[in-house]
Amino acid sequence: MKTSSKKLLLILSVLVFIVCGYIREFTFYNINGQMHILYYKDDKARVSDKMKFLESYSYSQLNNLKWALTFLFAFLFLSLTLWTLKVLTGDKKFLFYAVCFYALLFGVSGIAMAIAWVHPAWSLPCYTFARFFMGVAQSPVPAMVLVPAFFLSQRLKEK
Repeated sequence: MKTSSKKLLLILSVLVFIVCGYIREFTFYNINGQMHILYYKDDKARVSDKMKFLESYSYSQLNNLKWALTFLFAFLFLSLTLWTLKVLTGDKKFLFYAVCFYALLFGVSGIAMAIAWVHPAWSLPCYTFARFFMGVAQSPVPAMVLVPAFFLSQRLKEK
């Protein structure tokens, strides 16, 4: 693929990551706002008019929705990372690395949540730990590591 085509696809990839990140942040911000309203019985938190439909859900339904959306957005960002790597590199080895990286993020988060389930006293630090790793999975960070790593490996092969 031509260098100009790769640059255009890289710009497109960055824009898609930005839009998906914005949608994710907007969605979770508003769900958290509605959960705040329900939990504390006050309206100090703001919920966008576009998300007023959240008022019809209970606290536990919103919590379950957040879990589902966490996995949905993680898989969305995995898909975007795979697409970016495939288009820019065409190297199946780096696609495999991306899947392994995401499996590691999910695995570490799952282990932390399992520990929290077995040892409830550790639930807050384990949840915080798991949340951090799932936050990475719902971001362009894996792509930001793997794309430069591919080009660095190409440069090292040339030498």
